[in-house]
Amino acid sequence: MLEAYATTGSSDVLCRLGASSHQDLQDTLLALGRSPTIARSTSVVVLSVVVEPRVLPLLEARPRTGPSRAPRYGRAPAGA
Repeated sequence: MLEAYATTGSSDVLCRLGASSHQDLQDTLLALGRSPTIARSTSVVVLSVVVEPRVLPLLEARPRTGPSRAPRYGRAPAGA
């Protein structure tokens, strides 16, 4: 797994995986499917880059607001 993001919408988490071959990708997806913590998954293969990553200029232009990290899943809030 290269990256993972908490998301809004119909998905909970978006993961970016790296694989050395189609077989490696299939083996990884099958292993994920056997995990008791994953109810379902959808996979997509990227064919080409449409917009190159451009994070730093965007982040430098606007001050950060909001929480400093993603929420912790699977634990009840304190006092619950």
